Amino acid sequence: MQLKTVRKLSESIFIIESIKYIFIVFSIVLLLFISSGCKPKVEEGDIYTIKKGDMEVKISTDGKVVPREYLRISFKNVGKISFIAEEGEVFKKDEVIAKLDEEDFKNQLELAKTSLVLAEKELEMAKLNLKSAEDAYKNTVEIANANNLQAQKAVEQAEVALRDAHVYYDKLKYEAMVTASTKKQANMAIHQAEAGLEQAKVALSQTYWNSESMKQAAKSQIDSAEKAIELSEKKIDSANASLNLAQDAYENAMLKAPFSGEVIEVYQKAGEMASPGMPVTYFGTSDDLKIVADVDEENISKIKEGQEVEISFDSYPGEIIMGKVVKIALGGTEFQGVVTYDVDIDFEIPKGIDVLPAMTCEIDILGQKIKDTMSIPSDYIFEEEEKYYVNLLTENNKKVKTEITIGYEGEDYTQVLSGLKEGDKISKE
Repeated sequence: MQLKTVRKLSESIFIIESIKYIFIVFSIVLLLFISSGCKPKVEEGDIYTIKKGDMEVKISTDGKVVPREYLRISFKNVGKISFIAEEGEVFKKDEVIAKLDEEDFKNQLELAKTSLVLAEKELEMAKLNLKSAEDAYKNTVEIANANNLQAQKAVEQAEVALRDAHVYYDKLKYEAMVTASTKKQANMAIHQAEAGLEQAKVALSQTYWNSESMKQAAKSQIDSAEKAIELSEKKIDSANASLNLAQDAYENAMLKAPFSGEVIEVYQKAGEMASPGMPVTYFGTSDDLKIVADVDEENISKIKEGQEVEISFDSYPGEIIMGKVVKIALGGTEFQGVVTYDVDIDFEIPKGIDVLPAMTCEIDILGQKIKDTMSIPSDYIFEEEEKYYVNLLTENNKKVKTEITIGYEGEDYTQVLSGLKEGDKISKE
């Protein structure tokens, strides 16, 4: 019983002492917090003291080794590949590096030639038909003119007969010994002459319209022949176009080296189907290389031709190769909202280093050196609503959010134009 009482008493004393200890520790922490002005503790390693110095603007990006002259070559036709060169093969300009099966292209070429010959014969026939139609029209016009002339003469003769009949009848009026029967016959002669004249005029009209109809029919034959010639000429134009296409297709069944160089990569093999625009080989000058670097639109204005470049390859760690900017693309390329520009870099390959096309590298384009300027580590700067800030430390080690104006941005450091002065201290967030 006494033993249990002693144990309980000991446990109570231990608990009371523990509570006292916790209370003391809490009081000390609270006093320290109050005495520090409620400011967070700043680690010494997170503090940067502003100082002036020289700053070298450096733009870092990735690059790729490419031949100075290079092309990804593709066929313009669909077809089965019958021959393709192997990687590493060297060709002179215009030598064949790949071929499609030529049989179909030969057949198309022969068919196009035959179509052209048929169209040319059709044109010859149409020209002969036009000549015949023109001759027929000429004959028709001559016959029509003769018929019209004859009908016109008949009218003139009928008019003379009518006039003579009137003269004879008028003469009988003044003769005393003329019988009534004679006068009656003379009057009938007038009526007959009038009827004859009317018939001659009707015949003239019929002859005229018949002649016009004959001439129109003959003219229609000429028009048809001329249209046939026009159609034949169009067929010849179409046949020539088809022949040119077939000739081009036949010639394009062979891929020729655009310049003297080497097959760097082969994307397809013999027996596979080639499609227009789909590269089958990567051809270039493997002994004359350059580097193409992608530079984003924010930095492209900082780069000028002639700037020095530091180049490093993963396969040669620690080795820096120097180069020079020789060309900056005028147009950019957009991908997923990011616009980049190609920058061509010339470089010399040191002895003992093997640089091959398609190798990737890290690029540092060295810009201007800014003397006696303030620059701070870029990771001390934070951005809010398109403005830049740092945490400036006061004399009592308190953080104050301070706006700054920045200038050039390097890989690790950023130039500060205003908002800070030499000797200021800043802290990371």
